[in-house]
Amino acid sequence: MSTLLEDQPAEALMETMSAIHRAIRREMRKARPGEISMQQFRALRIIAHHPGASLSFVAQHLGLTNASVSRLVDGLVKAGLIDREESLEDRRKLVLNLTTEGLAVLEATRNAALGRLAQMLKQLSKHELSTLSQAIAVMRQVVDRMEQIEEDTKGAC
Repeated sequence: MSTLLEDQPAEALMETMSAIHRAIRREMRKARPGEISMQQFRALRIIAHHPGASLSFVAQHLGLTNASVSRLVDGLVKAGLIDREESLEDRRKLVLNLTTEGLAVLEATRNAALGRLAQMLKQLSKHELSTLSQAIAVMRQVVDRMEQIEEDTKGAC
């Protein structure tokens, strides 16, 4: 009897990744301050990884319109979690950066979710952890290839 992974590995991977993503989001929701929405939290993560990001950059990564992200950013600015400043290169553009408080909220939330995940992984045997490590390495290679193809495609346009 074959498994979904053997018959349809792409579908199995997508389903597994979706389940992992939901579980991590659930843990992040538990750990984040109640007044911050999940979209705002995701925006904080994007800005942390891309200091000086523009509003349109954040919108593209969130899959939202610039107008929606503008309202989202307004809330983060009012909460003191990000700064919105004019770009030094182009005064018509705004750049977004985390404040010290924004970084603290992001790190505390991430650490709480990582702690819970680490607790769950401690329940695995050494063999299971080794298998998981190998699977993660293979998945990373697949994702890296996909990203490279995307970059190559953008460069060809």
